Amino acid sequence: MPAASNTKSDLGPVLMACCLAMLAVGDNSTAIMAALPDMKGSLQLGPAELEWVVNAYLLTAAIFIIVGGGAADQLGARRSSVAGIAVFALASLLIALAPVGFVVVGARALQGLGAAFAVAGTLAAVTEAAPDERRPEAIGAWTGFLMLGFSIGPLVGGAVTHYAGWRFIFWLNVIAMVPAGLMLLRHPGARRPARDFDGLGRTWPSRTLHGDADIGIAGVGTCPHQPAVCHRPACAGGDRVSSIAADGDAAPSAAGRLRPVREPEFRDWRRPLVSRDVRHHDAAALLQPLCAGR
Repeated sequence: MPAASNTKSDLGPVLMACCLAMLAVGDNSTAIMAALPDMKGSLQLGPAELEWVVNAYLLTAAIFIIVGGGAADQLGARRSSVAGIAVFALASLLIALAPVGFVVVGARALQGLGAAFAVAGTLAAVTEAAPDERRPEAIGAWTGFLMLGFSIGPLVGGAVTHYAGWRFIFWLNVIAMVPAGLMLLRHPGARRPARDFDGLGRTWPSRTLHGDADIGIAGVGTCPHQPAVCHRPACAGGDRVSSIAADGDAAPSAAGRLRPVREPEFRDWRRPLVSRDVRHHDAAALLQPLCAGR
């Protein structure tokens, strides 16, 4: 019980540290847009490099956000937050000192990794530190500072770039992240028991994003002039579509080619529409105009 009490009593510094970190993350995400023209001229960036200065951060942040949440479960929310804040601050320092464009691109990817861990970890840290009655208020403050950073980013980025140069934008990230990380280090919180690592669950989103885009369609098979078998792309969706058997098993390969859909197989898939006026019509009947004249 005392340990739990200590964990709840440090909401103030934990919330302050997390909100400061989220303000920096949000500001960094949009402030760079105002600095891109100066960065292009200063570092002699080509069009592709300029795109990757933005996209490297976004891609790594999106890919590793789930890993950051898993790290908060395994290591503890505040420890994971400190790790993300440290990586973000280090990447910002590298960008501020970068002599050439490829260093900026690599550091932006590292910055996205740090942001993913910081966002997931700080949200978990705020949730963990807040008592039940104050949790909505704490999460609202965390969200508000993140959105505030997004909102003021273009203004801050434009003003800082104009008066101090684009590198100072990233020095501001270091200035904000260092005290945030130190505050969380002083209040590490209670260590949570380690959970089983769900490797499949952590990698499944990336598998889904990089998977084949082929679609399996079942139940569309008959045309007016070919009631039993249909090979026509207008009816079946194209030659890259794999049909699914009536028992629900998908084709063995996502790249499989269209096979005939037989009439008995098709009948099992027919379902009447909800409307009583069209209850005798099915998917094939609705698609007949697509097959007309072919």
